[in-house]
Amino acid sequence: TQKERVLDQILRSIERLRFCVKREYVNTGHLCSYQNLMSGDYVCVCHKDAYRYTLRFNRLLPKREERESVIACLNAIKKSLFSIDVERFNERALFCFVHHYSKDIRTKDYDNLESKPFIDLLATYFLENDDPEHLALYYDYKQDDADYTEIILLPVSLAQTIL
Repeated sequence: TQKERVLDQILRSIERLRFCVKREYVNTGHLCSYQNLMSGDYVCVCHKDAYRYTLRFNRLLPKREERESVIACLNAIKKSLFSIDVERFNERALFCFVHHYSKDIRTKDYDNLESKPFIDLLATYFLENDDPEHLALYYDYKQDDADYTEIILLPVSLAQTIL
């Protein structure tokens, strides 16, 4: 299907970036850093209710330079979306990225966390296109007991009544 072809294109692009990152780490002697990028799995739980989808991860989204972690996180999203019935939004949607930080983290710099690959992937499932006519974005952070990210997808019309 068209959705699968777009998804495969995105994943192939990320794999090419992964190779560049790996080569860069090997050439600079930062093998330990590269090993750390590969350690640990992302888990994503997707919940659907009457008007929105909530994707909750077991930790914060990866930073931009952590390509291996980005791939692991994208794979976690795909696995969780296969467990529910996904319906496309028939109106403009809002993707809310909410980064939860524990009190232990001093630096809350969520603009360094990666979001574009996740927007692209989620748009293939939920939207006709990821242009401004179909998608609005919102980023925020909350103080919490643990560090994790959740992405909430809902119609803009509903968000406007809440916000």
